[in-house]
Amino acid sequence: MFSLITLLSLLSPRAEAFCGAYASSAGNEIYNSVSEVAMVRFGETTVLTVMNDVIGGDTGFVMLLPVPEIIGPEDVHVVDPANIERLRNYSNPREVRYECDDFQPYYEDPCNDGKYESESPALEDGGVADTGDLGVDVEAEFIVGEYEIVILSAEDSTGLLTWLDREGYGVTPDTGAMLQEYIESGSYFFAAKVVEGAVGPTDQLSPLQFRYSAEVWSLPIRIGTASSQGIQDLFIYAINPFYDGSASISNYPELSVEDECMRQEGAELSFGDFWGQTFTDTYEAQPEGAWIKEYAFGNGHCDPCEGEPPDEQTLANLGFTAEDAGYDFMFTRLHMRYTPAQATQDLTLYATGITDPEQIRYIEYQQELESYLPVCGIGMVTNNPGECTFDPDPYADADCDGDGIPDAMEGAPEEDDEKSGCSCTTSPGLATGLAPMVGLGLVLLRRRRTLGL
Repeated sequence: MFSLITLLSLLSPRAEAFCGAYASSAGNEIYNSVSEVAMVRFGETTVLTVMNDVIGGDTGFVMLLPVPEIIGPEDVHVVDPANIERLRNYSNPREVRYECDDFQPYYEDPCNDGKYESESPALEDGGVADTGDLGVDVEAEFIVGEYEIVILSAEDSTGLLTWLDREGYGVTPDTGAMLQEYIESGSYFFAAKVVEGAVGPTDQLSPLQFRYSAEVWSLPIRIGTASSQGIQDLFIYAINPFYDGSASISNYPELSVEDECMRQEGAELSFGDFWGQTFTDTYEAQPEGAWIKEYAFGNGHCDPCEGEPPDEQTLANLGFTAEDAGYDFMFTRLHMRYTPAQATQDLTLYATGITDPEQIRYIEYQQELESYLPVCGIGMVTNNPGECTFDPDPYADADCDGDGIPDAMEGAPEEDDEKSGCSCTTSPGLATGLAPMVGLGLVLLRRRRTLGL
């Protein structure tokens, strides 16, 4: 069940220069208690889609979420869970595989004027109900999909708790202080439960989506801790205009891990188990709830692609349309872990303005690649590193000007800017090439420090 809001129930190289063959990924199934939301944000508008993993008609499922304004039926929808699944599968932490061929120097015939070019593949009105003298008003009431939805306002938490209990929401009294904080801040409450008989015993509940305006980009996580059994993993799939940059969380610490290296220690584990253990060890080393940015790419690009990137229809289904930002978008996957004791604040998110790609990615260890890639926990091997054997430069003795002196001895020609880059925008599988260097064509993988990592 979606326990977030349910009361019942090291170095990171530039993407275009460091492609590889997709090997495996760490899906959300490696975690015990998972919540997933998609958050579209443009201007002061938020479109929140909540993924529910509840199956069956007699679930007792209820949801209660503070919202900043009264939400009408035109702002609430159910969506196909495939939309969330697509974002999840596309952005999982992954492991890639390299072969010596990926590091084969690019040799250009100095007598040929041709230029090297990298490949670039190409979202019923209701009246106000009588709630007696509890100080609770039903501001709106309607049915969407399999859900009966009410929008509530309240004068105090005692009346709200009494109303919720009377209506079958089963809220425990120990949430009173928290609810009072939301009431005093001016919040309304979005409450939903499954209409009796609306879904069959083997049906999965649809994700619920609602749109609202708010000055602050935030996500209420504290209210869900009332039903938490312990550690909670939250995945936020954030989508916003590209020029706003990737999303981050401002009021909880960001975790730092070593990645973009060949994993040697833990190589006997599946990659999913390895990443799950790595994340757990890093989280347990600090006393607070914390988060990490597992993926951030613009306009559906990926390196390499594991699943299908979000297309225009998926984005529209989640509330982001071309009219919002001309279709140019930034997608960010944030992974946060916390316990009820650590969830002292609701999440505050912000757009960083940074459009550089980031991702959690590791490389299968191969000894012969030690001369080209760092090893996790070690760095670049300096004592007799393994290396690949390449074919010699067939143009080493080329004499284009016919003066009897090989051009390599006179100084190699300048490389054109078009020769740099490797595009893995939408194609899973093998890399299309690596950036060549001047002279003997040795490959230099350009690395950058991932923000926050």
